[in-house]
Amino acid sequence: MQVENEHTFRKSLTEGVNLFLGSGFPVLAEDEDGNALPTGGELGAELADEFSLGDASALDLSQMCTIIQHTDPRGLRAYLTKRFSVKRFDRRYKALERCRVETIFTTNIDDLLYKVFERSTERYLNDLDSRGPAHSDRTAVDLVTLHGCVRDQHRPLTFATLDLAAAFRSDPDRWHSLTERIQRYPTLFWGYGMGDPGTQEALSGVTVRGRKHHDKWIVLRPSDASPAAVQYFKAVGFQIIRADTARMLDYLASDEVAAAPAPLPPPTAATRELFPEEAVPDIAAVPSRPIMEFYLGDAPQWCDIFSGRLHQTEHFSRVRDSINSGKHTIVIGLPACGKTTLLMQAAAEIPYAGHKLVSGGLTPEKARLVRSRLRGANAMVFIDNFTDSMDAFELLAAEPNVLVAAFDRDYNFQMLLHRIDSERCNVLDVTELSRPDIQAILAAIPQQIKRREDRPFRTSPGVQPSVFEIIESNITQPTLEQRWATVLRGLHEQAPNLLSLVLVCSYVHGCRTPVSMDMLIAFFRDIVKDHNEIYAMVDEAGATLSEYVGPLVDEEQDHYVPRSTTVAEAIIRRASDSALRAVLQRFHTNVTPYRICRFDVFRRRGYDADLMVRAFPEWQAGRVFYEQIHARDGSPYILQQGALYLSRKKRHREAFQWIDTAVLDSGGQIWSIRNSHAIILFEANIEHPDHDSETVRRTLHQSMQILARCYESDRRRVFHAIRFADQALRYRNVYGHDAARRYLERARGWLINEAQASPWSRGVRYLLPRVERALGM
Repeated sequence: MQVENEHTFRKSLTEGVNLFLGSGFPVLAEDEDGNALPTGGELGAELADEFSLGDASALDLSQMCTIIQHTDPRGLRAYLTKRFSVKRFDRRYKALERCRVETIFTTNIDDLLYKVFERSTERYLNDLDSRGPAHSDRTAVDLVTLHGCVRDQHRPLTFATLDLAAAFRSDPDRWHSLTERIQRYPTLFWGYGMGDPGTQEALSGVTVRGRKHHDKWIVLRPSDASPAAVQYFKAVGFQIIRADTARMLDYLASDEVAAAPAPLPPPTAATRELFPEEAVPDIAAVPSRPIMEFYLGDAPQWCDIFSGRLHQTEHFSRVRDSINSGKHTIVIGLPACGKTTLLMQAAAEIPYAGHKLVSGGLTPEKARLVRSRLRGANAMVFIDNFTDSMDAFELLAAEPNVLVAAFDRDYNFQMLLHRIDSERCNVLDVTELSRPDIQAILAAIPQQIKRREDRPFRTSPGVQPSVFEIIESNITQPTLEQRWATVLRGLHEQAPNLLSLVLVCSYVHGCRTPVSMDMLIAFFRDIVKDHNEIYAMVDEAGATLSEYVGPLVDEEQDHYVPRSTTVAEAIIRRASDSALRAVLQRFHTNVTPYRICRFDVFRRRGYDADLMVRAFPEWQAGRVFYEQIHARDGSPYILQQGALYLSRKKRHREAFQWIDTAVLDSGGQIWSIRNSHAIILFEANIEHPDHDSETVRRTLHQSMQILARCYESDRRRVFHAIRFADQALRYRNVYGHDAARRYLERARGWLINEAQASPWSRGVRYLLPRVERALGM
């Protein structure tokens, strides 16, 4: 038996679920003659024989009933009443009492459900057609018999096509009521093939009036769960359960499904009183803005989330199911793949019996304050950019009353993977999008800015487009980078100080910390007279910068950030090398680390070699820059980044000196530095013109041995396995299959291990088949 998003399904069974039952549901019940109740196809064969319809193979059940209703309506009613009056039933049907069933819709005419609940001490059936809703009675299970019931002699049994159509026309609100209940609670479709035109109408996009359904699951027998059938049901919004009726009843009766608890208490204002900065805001208190601003590159705001106009990708169901498992959830992905939007959607929509908190930068000290204020109460804490403070994550994750959902970029996660307890955490990669998700994102783009025809997405081979790339490829406006290239050129010519302000805020924001007024005063020393000139520049920057309010800062001075991470990265990418270099040199000359809030976070990205390669095209200037930084901050990580910079500038001799010093200064026990050592050795020699020399081969072998020691000694094994496999493939390209075979075989073994230990790793999924092809497998 397989249940898609099983943890969420189980939670629905205990907190509130509808049932939508078809002819495959009562197959374990019998009539007074001991015959199992028939399915639709079986009933058709019986009717053809009973009423002498001859060769009726070309007719479906509805058509047969139309004929018989016209010639012998009393005989048809008598036969159906006798055939569908239940005498005996499998006791496993009583498992329904363990579930928090809200409404049962059935297209069956039998009285099995009455038999199941007639002696229940917990729940009773309330027939909506005869008694109306039992609004305030939590022991009632509302029942809707869509085709009538053999117990109700005053209602017709509507199998005939014309009867069904007439029922819909005469009482359309009955069907709208059905859809409203499907919007209110998750629904399990069981024994039902979606053949009823009335229920198809009730489930259509027209009758829901733009409102989406709640979760829907459908039970498919393994023999019916063909790829085409599964694809169809997924296309209309279903999650799939592969099981027959007997196995499904066993599942509901098992200990895997807990008995229905008391209903969840409604949310209270206590969360906003205790945690005014971290609480999910009240929808009525959220300022609104045009949704178009999101599609033009702004970060998601709560008003965007509450509007319901941002598509929920399939990853939302995966994240919710992981949270419902009771484990901590870690969500990773590439930049601009929608992680923050997903975080906010999850925080807004996933019900939870406790406090729900959202933080974009939680320090260990603030985490301790949160823990103290909770006083043991349950809390679900969503943390964006969680690797900025693993101490805070670990502190909250260790509390038995706290459930953490943490989000970050996959590269940052890999660097700190050794600190993650895989037994207590689910890890989900949300980078890749399904075709239905891509089409839904395209459909959601506002018509004012959407291109008339969908454009292909420009990505590297084998790389899926991100949400941002999909949007940018299909709007009529210039791309975010194109717009900023124009703006930055204008600032360079007309307002160089404003250009510096925008660049320094973007650079510091890329290091995961805001810019304080104190930092800006130091940065603009000798350029501006006082802070009022800086305030004037901030005002002139307009919507490009926003005031930052959050846990990273004190309240005695103003702090600023670009309006989104995507905007900040676009600004840095489109800035000229000279402007970027000038800002970096001025910043690191004028601004002491004492002024940088969360310097421990800033320093992890502030000296990144990839950025400095752009800013310092002349290697001598770049080396001087790193020497000045190292003189102030003697960390071996500065030497590591300087060595990587020199390596990328093809200054291999200098790079060796720097990385050797970093290895010595760190005692040889910082494995990320050892990994960089291996990279530098390899890159310096793999394209060496004299690649057949013994020295070159020996150095390449040394690089592979260093990576092997890293893999065996460091807990971040996936990080080292990926690099080892990549180098093994490149080694094969130069020296051939036989020379590289031992490296490729070792790489394959490690990748297989990591595929099991880290199934979220796209690098492993990409490299393993390439290595196996290289081995001729």
